[in-house]
Amino acid sequence: MHQYETVFIVSPRLADEETLSVISGVRKFLEEKSSQILQEKNWGKKRFAYPIKKFDEGHYVLLRFNTQDSNTPRELERFYRLNEQILRFLILKAE
Repeated sequence: MHQYETVFIVSPRLADEETLSVISGVRKFLEEKSSQILQEKNWGKKRFAYPIKKFDEGHYVLLRFNTQDSNTPRELERFYRLNEQILRFLILKAE
């Protein structure tokens, strides 16, 4: 079983309910891929060091998860890229 961490930034334009919906969408995607979510940290809105897609701030979220499928990170990356509400993301393999 492989352990991964992902951090993603949600658009600040969204209302709180919409932001929670995006986060639960990521969680649901991982659960559909038979991944086990170990930890979720909602860091809230943070100011950027430089503008990202014309925004000065964004809503940060950290997820740690286990998966047996080595394709899950690649599929998660595709999911992030297709979701216009996610400004940036990072997926790392934890050791």
